Amino acid sequence: MRTTYVVAAIVASLFVIACGGNLVPPQPIPEAFAGRWVGAASVKIGDDAPRGYDAFATVDANGDVAHVGGFCPDGSGDADMISFEGRLGWEGMIECQPTWLAGCRVVFRYTLAKATLSLDSVLTIEASGTAERTPLTSACADEPSLTMHFTGVRG
Repeated sequence: MRTTYVVAAIVASLFVIACGGNLVPPQPIPEAFAGRWVGAASVKIGDDAPRGYDAFATVDANGDVAHVGGFCPDGSGDADMISFEGRLGWEGMIECQPTWLAGCRVVFRYTLAKATLSLDSVLTIEASGTAERTPLTSACADEPSLTMHFTGVRG
């Protein structure tokens, strides 16, 4: 019984966070989000300059949940996002495979994301979290904030 209350509290909290404090049930995912999207992404780690790369995202719209893939630089990393006010939102944990950036081994960990679709059919995904840098040198010995920005068109 206690587990039921804990799960209900977590789900309610996600709705409140995703909706900016308003407790609103998830809405059906707009079909326009569905598909494969190609474009560019950039990641910013702490105070470092943003680093760009070619990227893609996939969105599978199913009822009131959108399965979104492609958060990580290698194309992996999936999240089930809910719809609210024409946007998609998610909170949880995505841990990407280690990658090398600026001489540091880095693991991206995303904990929050949102996706929007413009009137001219451009998908934008913004995600945030932390980047664990393996301390191979003193420059890599920290865990700064991480942001990712993706924009893409159907492809």
